[in-house]
Amino acid sequence: MAGPMGRGPRGPKPKVKNPGKLLARLTGDVFRDYKFHCIIVLLLIFVGVIANVQGTLFMKNLIDDYITPFLLSTDTPDFSPLAHAIGRVAVFYGGGVISTYIYNRVMVNVTQGTLRKST
Repeated sequence: MAGPMGRGPRGPKPKVKNPGKLLARLTGDVFRDYKFHCIIVLLLIFVGVIANVQGTLFMKNLIDDYITPFLLSTDTPDFSPLAHAIGRVAVFYGGGVISTYIYNRVMVNVTQGTLRKST
């Protein structure tokens, strides 16, 4: 329950005098000790974003090229091209999930290592 100071029993929130200088120092410490990890994280973020965008854009083609013709045809449909297309979408999203998981694990290690060294 918050008291009159707004933070409950912990007291008022401390003010940072120069947040830009603090951020620069923290970023320098992280990149000095974990440069390779940060580069890997940036690459994996890029891979994850590309995979998700590609999967989302492919959904339009999936609907236009595979699902809509099934609605118009009256004969026995062949679902194998649709299954292959859904498999490709699953690969895109799976790659994004794996990339996101890996960069989150790497960032957990970087964060814990930075906190360990700063205390």
